[in-house]
Amino acid sequence: MSMKILIFGDGFIARNLHLFLNKENFSVILISRKTIVGSSHFDFFDLNKVQSVIQEYRPDIVINTIWNTELKSYAHSSLNLDYALTTVKLAEICIQNRVKHFISFGSSAEYGESPGACDAEQTVCKPESIYAQSKFDTYLRISGLYESTQLRFTWVRVFQPYGFYQDVSRFIPHVIECFRTGRELVLEDANSQLDWIASIDISRGIEFIIENDTPEVLDIGTSVPLYNSEVVNVIARKVGAPTRQHQVSDVATQSRIRFVSNSSFLIRNWTPQFNLEQGIEWLVSNVQKN
Repeated sequence: MSMKILIFGDGFIARNLHLFLNKENFSVILISRKTIVGSSHFDFFDLNKVQSVIQEYRPDIVINTIWNTELKSYAHSSLNLDYALTTVKLAEICIQNRVKHFISFGSSAEYGESPGACDAEQTVCKPESIYAQSKFDTYLRISGLYESTQLRFTWVRVFQPYGFYQDVSRFIPHVIECFRTGRELVLEDANSQLDWIASIDISRGIEFIIENDTPEVLDIGTSVPLYNSEVVNVIARKVGAPTRQHQVSDVATQSRIRFVSNSSFLIRNWTPQFNLEQGIEWLVSNVQKN
């Protein structure tokens, strides 16, 4: 009998997870704002609807991807506190309904803006925004809830994700769109070194977590930090644009260095399918098809 997985969310990670995990050994249901529950659309903040969905589908695994991700405001928005509280309530509902495994998405931002190499088993979290602090506090509260249960909880800190269906305002989709349409690209932060991970590899990592005994907290990344300027040049090559078809802004920004340590659990036991060259080629080919 296939394992029943319930995914909450309608962002690009949730949609990619739904497509990837929907295979023979998994029965996957995606619940988003477009889903009708009862007589109205699903509302993550309506705990009665959350409860009814879990009681109706009786999933073995619940994966929560829902959080505030509005690019211009998410880092310092008070909405983070609402998402934090509701995510904890979701965990409580999963425990009450004996859901075997609850997976929720954290963020590499929990480690701080520029911690260098990060390892969930060793690196101390130093959140520097309401978003990061809310994520970290949510992890601590849910971890405490699961201590006295025989159920499984996994907190996944994703590094710099990119992929199909991602909002075009985000860095990699924005660069691709600028090069494809001939719009001017102004690179405001050329010197940050970040760990870019394709959404298909995030999905593969989640599959590995589901099927294996893993620690409670995990980092998903490639362990390869790349300058933003390098990322732009890779994209330019893949879309056939001149590598210097962009300007570097004179605006001073604080550069970040944040990537998964080579000693992290997943890196030791699992290998991402794509490096950046391969991931951008995969993404650009999908964009061109649609």
